[in-house]
Amino acid sequence: MATTSFEALTYKRAGKLRFVKNPIPSNIGPTSVLIKIRCAALNPVDIKLANLAPLSFVPGEKAVGRDYSGDIVKVGDAITNQFQPGDRVCGMLAKIWGTGTLATHIVIDINKQAVIKVPNGLSYEEAAAFPLCFGTAYQALAAADPKLLRGPDSSVLILGGATTVGSFAIQLAKQHFGVDKVVATCSTSSESYVRELGADITVDYRKSKDLAKDIINVVNTDLDGKRFAFVLDCIGGYEVVSQFPKLLLPSRTGSAFISIVGDVSSSDYTASHILSYLYRLPFMATRIFFGRLYGINYHIRFVSPTHEWVKKAKDIFEQNHIKVTIDSVYPLKDWKQGWTKLDSQRSRGKVVIAIE
Repeated sequence: MATTSFEALTYKRAGKLRFVKNPIPSNIGPTSVLIKIRCAALNPVDIKLANLAPLSFVPGEKAVGRDYSGDIVKVGDAITNQFQPGDRVCGMLAKIWGTGTLATHIVIDINKQAVIKVPNGLSYEEAAAFPLCFGTAYQALAAADPKLLRGPDSSVLILGGATTVGSFAIQLAKQHFGVDKVVATCSTSSESYVRELGADITVDYRKSKDLAKDIINVVNTDLDGKRFAFVLDCIGGYEVVSQFPKLLLPSRTGSAFISIVGDVSSSDYTASHILSYLYRLPFMATRIFFGRLYGINYHIRFVSPTHEWVKKAKDIFEQNHIKVTIDSVYPLKDWKQGWTKLDSQRSRGKVVIAIE
């Protein structure tokens, strides 16, 4: 007997997550696919949104989970030339309401969300673990002029090289964008891991008394005074970004300083933290304004599920040796353990939930 309903982890009030059961749609849109989910990966944004106090005042179910992998069950009439039932696919959602990827089934419109055929050689766990963070890293690097990234003497700085986004950024910079020197910040315990990913120079932020000064010293000594073509900030804070004129080439050259977190470095999105974040917004906006005024291309960016990385991901994985780091895998019934592991900020790589 065919399954007629699916389960999904959702919430209506901040922090009150529970499973709901909904009917599987009998009809899907012409550009949509029905997917039976095999694995879903957790991301810090899942915890942040689930703890976002203001969302409690907005009615309706909220989605949990962005990354996924699975098998296509049904294909919309307009896209049968792109996908077929049985195809192994993965991707990411960028939505707040409804159901997310911590579910047994999901319907996705391929024109609005990311659906990618699983790259050859990747397991369901690995396929679920890469989309959001890989896409974030790719989209950030693509903000710089590719000619500036490629070739002798080109260099980039990754703040937070051991983070999942940082790990993909290092690999993409070296293997896909052709960067000569990758400098990454990390702890002592992560140095060997970050170097294995491809970083040429590491700066230990825990040993450093003045991280910005130490990175400037790297520019002056190891890079012969040539500033970075690109900086990616995966950790937040103000210490390094305040020195970006000394670290980054002028924007007229095609350089970019991209932050994926702004000044925020916490997963606590309770009401008090929201007020603190709102307090910082004018400072971040001012930084963008003065960055442009002084010739620095500074932006805070988030991944788009319709960016060009979606079309390029499969080929990039199959033509290079991109490593997907998985910290741990939990069955769906133990999702709370995975949630706690991610929230502890002590995981290296992605925390994956095996749906079945």
